[in-house]
Amino acid sequence: IPARASLDEGALAVYFLEAEGGASFTARLMEFLTGGVDQSPRVEIADCKRCAVSLRDEPVIYAIDGEPQESAGEVVMEILPGALKVLAPAFSDY
Repeated sequence: IPARASLDEGALAVYFLEAEGGASFTARLMEFLTGGVDQSPRVEIADCKRCAVSLRDEPVIYAIDGEPQESAGEVVMEILPGALKVLAPAFSDY
């Protein structure tokens, strides 16, 4: 997954994958794991503050923060900068 300059930059990274079936999905997953996802012609990456995705009428499987979800209709995601407080050791860059 492409690195970000800062975790608190206020941008939501959205990855749209083109995958038809298990083998194709596995190939996209390998692109994520090997760092090639940002060069893949079957992956579209968008940075945004709010994202609304209209899904098919039948349920579609997707992931938010690596957690699988299943839904039909519309999915709306919005980033809320500063909404999450993170405690880290003093030696951390965060």
